[in-house]
Amino acid sequence: MGLLFHSKDDLVFELLDKTKHDRHNFECGVPELNEFISKYAGQQQSKHLNKVYVATTKSSETLEPIIGYYTLSAHSLTFETFPEKIVTNFPKDYPIPTLKIGRLARDLHQTTKGFGQLILADALYRALRISKEVGVFAVEVDAKNERLKQFYQAVGFVSLIDDPLGLILPIKTLEKVF
Repeated sequence: MGLLFHSKDDLVFELLDKTKHDRHNFECGVPELNEFISKYAGQQQSKHLNKVYVATTKSSETLEPIIGYYTLSAHSLTFETFPEKIVTNFPKDYPIPTLKIGRLARDLHQTTKGFGQLILADALYRALRISKEVGVFAVEVDAKNERLKQFYQAVGFVSLIDDPLGLILPIKTLEKVF
């Protein structure tokens, strides 16, 4: 497959559409993420458990290739899970609303440097837009390992107290970036 797009302007992020996107040829190197996009993403999206956004290029093929994807869903965390400096003057018994990036993956054939960051940037920008209409305090993600934890920390995510691989990025931080 090789380089699938030349610039971010060639890239389109849109909701997964099983009739439009080729879910079965996606290969990110993580069987669980490959299986999710090919078998379960459409089902979960139709049940409103999450929304699946795919990165693709407009192609003349029957099905457009998926070169990356992420999921978003509503979630909440307890006050105790946040670092103290982030939740000052919050009611301790109130669930803190988050928007969760449940899965994020890029196709192994995608060789553009920084492509994972581009997928994350789209997710974060979308989260910021959603926060203008719905109460969302932070974006939440569960890193699968230390390498991915460092990937998220490099863009400003901070660790939760009770989960070393659980991270959040406050919407206020996003507002400063975008």
